[in-house]
Amino acid sequence: MINYCESISRLGRNLKDLLDITEQLVNKGVRVILVKEGIDTSTITYKLLIGIFY
Repeated sequence: MINYCESISRLGRNLKDLLDITEQLVNKGVRVILVKEGIDTSTITYKLLIGIFY
């Protein structure tokens, strides 16, 4: 399953929440794509990219 999100700001209130939410979704087998920032959780570096963009 793929979940598209418009932007980082639409998914979490702060960096910790954002990382927690994405981890929960990834652990359930959901691929999250943040369209505006071009971040995809299928890559190894998505946590680093979220930290940089947030």
